[in-house]
Amino acid sequence: MQRKLLGILSYSDRNGASFPVKVYLSSRRTRSIRASVSHGETFLVVPGKVRTEDLIAFLDRVVRLRKGSFFDRPFYREGEYLFLLGRKRPLTQDPSRKGDESFFYYPPNARSPLARYRRMFLSYLSRRLVEIGREYDFDLSEYRIGTGCFDSYYGCCYRTKKKFKFDIRLFAYRKEILDSVLYHEVTHLLVPGHGDRFYAILRLHCPDYDRLTKLLRRGAFQGEQDEEND
Repeated sequence: MQRKLLGILSYSDRNGASFPVKVYLSSRRTRSIRASVSHGETFLVVPGKVRTEDLIAFLDRVVRLRKGSFFDRPFYREGEYLFLLGRKRPLTQDPSRKGDESFFYYPPNARSPLARYRRMFLSYLSRRLVEIGREYDFDLSEYRIGTGCFDSYYGCCYRTKKKFKFDIRLFAYRKEILDSVLYHEVTHLLVPGHGDRFYAILRLHCPDYDRLTKLLRRGAFQGEQDEEND
């Protein structure tokens, strides 16, 4: 059963950050409100009739609990733009712009630019992880890589399955910020937890890790949002 769109709620958090929230009617009998994020957009699934103030109160709790997550960091606006390695690129289907790196071209017969975006991200990951793996004396060429919108974490390492997973919105960040997450997950091949030994090894390979992590958590997609220009 397809969910019915009830409306779009404009939400502002305590820090003044605003973003739209799509509110859908649940297809199941339930009394609870659920939140999810997909492709940088925020969704609420609600039961029957619900008051706007209850939705706002629920979002307040969710945003507070998910502090430091991707919850309010969209990287893509349908029909307008997306972020790619720190650059905001207007979307275009004009073939004459195909080789112009100031735009993000996707063919007219494509349903969404995000399919191409995901392929580009996977291509970047497969190449870059092998390069980083060599720094640790690992051969990561046979490791599987998955992407998605994971909401509460940036990346995940499955040592026994030889697999990594990364949130697709990481591709919005500058290369060095994205790479800090890759270094983090590759370090887990040596140390499973987050103790002193883990961070000692991680900072040896990524000396700027702490500063880059702060930029990541602030949603610093572009240079003018970075601390150097505050």
